[in-house]
Amino acid sequence: MDSFDAAVEALRLLRHEAYYSDRVDWPVVERQVLNRAKAGAPLAHALRSAFLGLGDRHSHLRVPRDRASAAPVLPEGHALRGNLGYLRLPPISVGDQEDGRTYVRTAWEAQRCLIGAVGWVLDLRGNNGGTIHPMLAAAGPLLGPDTFLSYRRRNGWGARFTYRPGVLLASGRPVLEVPGPPPDASGSPVVVLQDQRTASAGEGVAIAFRGREATRSFGTPTAGAPTGTLAHPLPDGSTLVVAVAVAVDRLNREYADALTPDGQSAQPLHRAIAWLADR
Repeated sequence: MDSFDAAVEALRLLRHEAYYSDRVDWPVVERQVLNRAKAGAPLAHALRSAFLGLGDRHSHLRVPRDRASAAPVLPEGHALRGNLGYLRLPPISVGDQEDGRTYVRTAWEAQRCLIGAVGWVLDLRGNNGGTIHPMLAAAGPLLGPDTFLSYRRRNGWGARFTYRPGVLLASGRPVLEVPGPPPDASGSPVVVLQDQRTASAGEGVAIAFRGREATRSFGTPTAGAPTGTLAHPLPDGSTLVVAVAVAVDRLNREYADALTPDGQSAQPLHRAIAWLADR
Protein backbone atom coordinates (compact mmCIF):
# COMPACT_ATOMS: atom_id res chain seq x y z
CA MET A 1 0.00 0.00 0.00
CA ASP A 2 3.02 2.31 0.03
CA SER A 3 2.15 3.70 -3.42
CA PHE A 4 -1.48 4.40 -2.50
CA ASP A 5 -0.46 5.91 0.84
CA ALA A 6 2.08 8.05 -1.00
CA ALA A 7 -0.64 9.28 -3.36
CA VAL A 8 -2.87 10.23 -0.42
CA GLU A 9 -0.02 12.11 1.28
CA ALA A 10 1.04 13.81 -1.96
CA LEU A 11 -2.50 15.08 -2.55
CA ARG A 12 -2.67 16.43 0.99
CA LEU A 13 0.61 18.29 0.57
CA LEU A 14 -0.24 19.70 -2.84
CA ARG A 15 -3.70 20.85 -1.75
CA HIS A 16 -2.48 22.61 1.40
CA GLU A 17 0.96 23.90 0.35
CA ALA A 18 1.06 24.53 -3.41
CA TYR A 19 1.04 28.23 -4.27
CA TYR A 20 -1.48 27.69 -7.07
CA SER A 21 -3.67 25.23 -5.16
CA ASP A 22 -6.74 27.38 -5.86
CA ARG A 23 -6.44 26.61 -9.57
CA VAL A 24 -7.27 22.94 -9.01
CA ASP A 25 -10.70 21.29 -8.80
CA TRP A 26 -9.53 19.07 -5.96
CA PRO A 27 -12.53 16.71 -5.62
CA VAL A 28 -12.21 15.78 -9.29
CA VAL A 29 -8.41 15.57 -9.26
CA GLU A 30 -8.29 13.55 -6.04
CA ARG A 31 -10.70 11.02 -7.49
CA GLN A 32 -8.59 10.71 -10.66
CA VAL A 33 -5.32 10.35 -8.76
CA LEU A 34 -6.58 7.79 -6.24
CA ASN A 35 -8.31 5.69 -8.91
CA ARG A 36 -5.05 5.54 -10.86
CA ALA A 37 -3.08 4.69 -7.72
CA LYS A 38 -5.52 1.89 -6.83
CA ALA A 39 -5.13 0.51 -10.35
CA GLY A 40 -1.37 0.24 -9.80
CA ALA A 41 -0.23 3.20 -11.89
CA PRO A 42 3.22 4.59 -11.06
CA LEU A 43 2.87 7.49 -8.66
CA ALA A 44 4.25 10.04 -11.13
CA HIS A 45 1.57 9.02 -13.63
CA ALA A 46 -1.16 9.01 -10.99
CA LEU A 47 -0.27 12.56 -9.94
CA ARG A 48 -0.09 13.94 -13.47
CA SER A 49 -3.53 15.58 -13.37
CA ALA A 50 -2.64 17.34 -10.12
CA PHE A 51 0.57 18.76 -11.58
CA LEU A 52 -1.24 19.83 -14.75
CA GLY A 53 -3.94 21.51 -12.70
CA LEU A 54 -1.40 23.51 -10.72
CA GLY A 55 0.33 24.61 -13.93
CA ASP A 56 3.41 25.92 -12.11
CA ARG A 57 5.94 23.92 -14.22
CA HIS A 58 7.89 23.23 -11.04
CA SER A 59 5.99 20.86 -8.74
CA HIS A 60 7.07 17.31 -9.53
CA LEU A 61 7.87 13.87 -8.17
CA ARG A 62 11.48 12.89 -7.70
CA VAL A 63 12.13 9.14 -7.82
CA PRO A 64 15.28 7.74 -6.16
CA ARG A 65 17.88 6.47 -8.60
CA ASP A 66 20.87 4.30 -7.92
CA ARG A 67 23.73 6.32 -9.27
CA ALA A 68 27.04 7.52 -7.95
CA SER A 69 27.06 11.17 -6.96
CA ALA A 70 29.32 13.19 -9.23
CA ALA A 71 31.63 15.86 -7.91
CA PRO A 72 29.94 19.26 -8.19
CA VAL A 73 30.90 21.49 -11.09
CA LEU A 74 32.53 24.59 -9.64
CA PRO A 75 32.29 28.26 -10.63
CA GLU A 76 34.90 29.68 -12.94
CA GLY A 77 36.12 33.17 -13.60
CA HIS A 78 38.57 35.00 -15.79
CA ALA A 79 39.36 38.43 -17.18
CA LEU A 80 37.72 39.80 -20.31
CA ARG A 81 39.02 42.57 -22.52
CA GLY A 82 38.42 46.07 -21.27
CA ASN A 83 39.29 45.22 -17.66
CA LEU A 84 36.07 43.26 -17.18
CA GLY A 85 35.49 40.23 -14.98
CA TYR A 86 33.64 37.07 -16.00
CA LEU A 87 32.04 34.71 -13.47
CA ARG A 88 30.14 31.56 -14.39
CA LEU A 89 27.86 30.02 -11.75
CA PRO A 90 26.87 26.43 -12.63
CA PRO A 91 24.08 24.46 -10.96
CA ILE A 92 24.76 22.78 -7.62
CA SER A 93 22.67 20.45 -5.47
CA VAL A 94 24.18 20.34 -2.01
CA GLY A 95 24.01 17.19 0.06
CA ASP A 96 27.16 18.11 1.96
CA GLN A 97 27.50 21.65 3.34
CA GLU A 98 31.21 21.56 2.59
CA ASP A 99 30.41 21.19 -1.12
CA GLY A 100 28.46 24.43 -0.87
CA ARG A 101 31.33 26.21 0.87
CA THR A 102 33.79 24.95 -1.74
CA TYR A 103 31.50 26.33 -4.46
CA VAL A 104 31.40 29.74 -2.74
CA ARG A 105 35.14 29.84 -2.04
CA THR A 106 35.89 29.06 -5.69
CA ALA A 107 33.65 31.89 -6.90
CA TRP A 108 35.11 34.30 -4.38
CA GLU A 109 38.69 33.42 -5.30
CA ALA A 110 37.89 34.24 -8.92
CA GLN A 111 36.48 37.61 -7.83
CA ARG A 112 39.47 38.26 -5.59
CA CYS A 113 41.83 37.63 -8.51
CA LEU A 114 39.90 40.20 -10.55
CA ILE A 115 39.86 43.05 -8.04
CA GLY A 116 39.79 46.26 -10.02
CA ALA A 117 37.47 44.97 -12.74
CA VAL A 118 35.31 47.87 -13.92
CA GLY A 119 32.35 45.63 -14.74
CA TRP A 120 31.21 42.03 -14.51
CA VAL A 121 29.56 39.38 -16.67
CA LEU A 122 27.64 36.85 -14.58
CA ASP A 123 26.96 33.78 -16.71
CA LEU A 124 23.91 31.75 -15.64
CA ARG A 125 23.43 29.95 -18.93
CA GLY A 126 22.85 26.26 -18.33
CA ASN A 127 22.26 26.78 -14.60
CA ASN A 128 19.18 24.62 -14.21
CA GLY A 129 18.95 25.01 -10.46
CA GLY A 130 19.57 23.00 -7.34
CA THR A 131 20.43 24.64 -4.03
CA ILE A 132 20.20 28.42 -4.19
CA HIS A 133 22.16 29.29 -1.04
CA PRO A 134 25.66 28.68 -2.46
CA MET A 135 24.75 30.48 -5.68
CA LEU A 136 23.52 33.60 -3.88
CA ALA A 137 26.50 33.61 -1.52
CA ALA A 138 28.86 33.25 -4.48
CA ALA A 139 27.29 36.31 -6.10
CA GLY A 140 26.92 38.16 -2.80
CA PRO A 141 29.80 40.65 -3.28
CA LEU A 142 28.07 41.83 -6.49
CA LEU A 143 24.57 41.95 -5.00
CA GLY A 144 25.05 44.44 -2.19
CA PRO A 145 23.38 44.75 1.23
CA ASP A 146 19.75 45.21 0.17
CA THR A 147 17.11 42.49 0.31
CA PHE A 148 17.63 41.27 -3.24
CA LEU A 149 15.41 38.17 -3.41
CA SER A 150 12.33 37.07 -1.49
CA TYR A 151 9.76 34.31 -1.76
CA ARG A 152 6.10 35.08 -1.15
CA ARG A 153 3.84 32.23 -0.06
CA ARG A 154 0.04 32.11 -0.06
CA ASN A 155 -0.09 32.98 3.63
CA GLY A 156 2.79 35.44 3.88
CA TRP A 157 6.50 35.79 3.30
CA GLY A 158 8.97 32.95 3.05
CA ALA A 159 12.72 33.56 2.95
CA ARG A 160 14.03 37.08 2.30
CA PHE A 161 17.69 37.02 1.28
CA THR A 162 20.40 39.54 2.13
CA TYR A 163 24.19 39.39 2.11
CA ARG A 164 26.76 40.67 4.56
CA PRO A 165 30.50 40.17 4.00
CA GLY A 166 31.03 36.43 4.23
CA VAL A 167 27.45 35.60 5.22
CA LEU A 168 24.23 34.86 3.34
CA LEU A 169 21.15 35.52 5.47
CA ALA A 170 17.56 34.36 5.02
CA SER A 171 15.11 36.59 6.89
CA GLY A 172 17.99 37.78 9.07
CA ARG A 173 19.23 34.29 9.93
CA PRO A 174 22.65 33.15 8.67
CA VAL A 175 22.22 30.18 6.33
CA LEU A 176 25.71 30.01 4.81
CA GLU A 177 28.89 31.50 6.19
CA VAL A 178 32.28 31.29 4.48
CA PRO A 179 35.36 33.16 5.73
CA GLY A 180 37.52 35.37 3.53
CA PRO A 181 35.06 37.09 1.20
CA PRO A 182 36.35 39.34 -1.59
CA PRO A 183 35.79 43.10 -1.37
CA ASP A 184 32.35 44.51 -2.07
CA ALA A 185 31.73 45.07 -5.78
CA SER A 186 28.06 45.97 -5.59
CA GLY A 187 28.71 49.34 -7.25
CA SER A 188 30.09 47.73 -10.40
CA PRO A 189 27.95 47.36 -13.52
CA VAL A 190 26.84 43.77 -14.16
CA VAL A 191 25.42 41.92 -17.13
CA VAL A 192 23.59 38.65 -16.46
CA LEU A 193 23.66 36.04 -19.24
CA GLN A 194 20.72 33.63 -19.36
CA ASP A 195 19.19 31.05 -21.68
CA GLN A 196 16.33 28.56 -21.86
CA ARG A 197 18.26 26.17 -19.59
CA THR A 198 18.45 28.75 -16.79
CA ALA A 199 15.85 27.35 -14.41
CA SER A 200 14.63 27.16 -10.84
CA ALA A 201 17.39 28.35 -8.48
CA GLY A 202 19.30 29.62 -11.52
CA GLU A 203 16.34 31.85 -12.30
CA GLY A 204 16.29 32.89 -8.64
CA VAL A 205 19.84 34.21 -8.94
CA ALA A 206 18.87 36.11 -12.10
CA ILE A 207 15.92 37.65 -10.24
CA ALA A 208 18.27 38.71 -7.43
CA PHE A 209 19.92 41.05 -9.97
CA ARG A 210 16.61 42.44 -11.30
CA GLY A 211 16.14 46.02 -10.14
CA ARG A 212 19.83 46.43 -9.31
CA GLU A 213 21.33 49.67 -10.63
CA ALA A 214 23.67 49.46 -13.63
CA THR A 215 22.52 45.94 -14.49
CA ARG A 216 21.30 44.36 -17.72
CA SER A 217 20.46 40.85 -18.91
CA PHE A 218 21.14 39.34 -22.33
CA GLY A 219 20.37 35.98 -23.91
CA THR A 220 17.04 34.19 -24.31
CA PRO A 221 13.99 33.70 -22.06
CA THR A 222 14.57 31.32 -19.18
CA ALA A 223 12.85 27.99 -18.49
CA GLY A 224 9.96 29.52 -16.57
CA ALA A 225 10.18 27.79 -13.18
CA PRO A 226 11.40 30.52 -10.79
CA THR A 227 9.06 29.53 -7.96
CA GLY A 228 10.35 28.49 -4.56
CA THR A 229 9.91 24.83 -3.62
CA LEU A 230 9.81 22.52 -0.62
CA ALA A 231 10.70 18.83 -0.82
CA HIS A 232 8.74 16.21 1.14
CA PRO A 233 9.67 12.51 1.46
CA LEU A 234 6.77 10.16 0.71
CA PRO A 235 6.04 6.67 2.13
CA ASP A 236 7.15 4.89 -1.06
CA GLY A 237 10.65 6.43 -0.97
CA SER A 238 10.00 9.11 -3.58
CA THR A 239 10.14 12.84 -2.91
CA LEU A 240 7.39 15.32 -3.70
CA VAL A 241 8.67 18.75 -4.72
CA VAL A 242 6.00 21.42 -4.25
CA ALA A 243 6.13 24.96 -5.64
CA VAL A 244 5.06 26.92 -2.56
CA ALA A 245 6.08 30.51 -3.34
CA VAL A 246 6.63 33.04 -6.10
CA ALA A 247 9.92 34.92 -6.36
CA VAL A 248 10.06 38.66 -5.63
CA ASP A 249 12.87 41.02 -6.61
CA ARG A 250 14.29 44.00 -4.71
CA LEU A 251 11.63 46.28 -6.23
CA ASN A 252 8.83 44.00 -4.97
CA ARG A 253 7.99 42.65 -8.44
CA GLU A 254 6.74 39.05 -8.57
CA TYR A 255 8.04 36.36 -10.93
CA ALA A 256 6.31 33.08 -11.70
CA ASP A 257 7.07 32.60 -15.40
CA ALA A 258 10.02 32.76 -17.79
CA LEU A 259 12.32 35.76 -17.42
CA THR A 260 12.66 37.79 -20.60
CA PRO A 261 16.12 39.37 -20.94
CA ASP A 262 16.63 43.07 -21.52
CA GLY A 263 18.14 42.15 -24.87
CA GLN A 264 17.56 38.90 -26.75
CA SER A 265 20.72 37.75 -28.45
CA ALA A 266 22.34 34.63 -29.88
CA GLN A 267 25.72 36.16 -28.95
CA PRO A 268 25.00 37.52 -25.47
CA LEU A 269 28.62 37.67 -24.33
CA HIS A 270 29.47 40.05 -27.18
CA ARG A 271 26.44 42.19 -26.29
CA ALA A 272 27.50 42.18 -22.64
CA ILE A 273 31.04 43.33 -23.36
CA ALA A 274 29.77 46.10 -25.64
CA TRP A 275 27.25 47.32 -23.06
CA LEU A 276 29.80 47.29 -20.23
CA ALA A 277 32.33 49.15 -22.39
CA ASP A 278 29.91 52.08 -22.56
CA ARG A 279 29.50 52.42 -18.78
